[in-house]
Amino acid sequence: MAVHQGSANLLPPFMGGEAFLYDTLDNRPLAGKHVMFMNGSGREICRAVTDPNGDAACTGAISLGPASVDSILNGYTAVFEGDQHYRPVKGHGSINLVVDHDGACGAT
Repeated sequence: MAVHQGSANLLPPFMGGEAFLYDTLDNRPLAGKHVMFMNGSGREICRAVTDPNGDAACTGAISLGPASVDSILNGYTAVFEGDQHYRPVKGHGSINLVVDHDGACGAT
């Protein structure tokens, strides 16, 4: 799994992440796999399913406070819990702080 830099927006408060899931034997993208994105405290931000290119991206609302500060400073974790063919894997990504009043931060 490769994890890309995520984005956090303060107004309105959202956080997004992006990950690429692939087979490590042949580097083939894995489509249709569920990926969960969590903040530094282990709290779920959002979930996404990988597309045909193995990419998963999503955004979720965050509450402003100590937990959001922790997420911005310590980044996020993308987790694939595994299935009958693939073992669990996780990756860590940093967060880029954005001030975007339209609420469009990074991932979709």
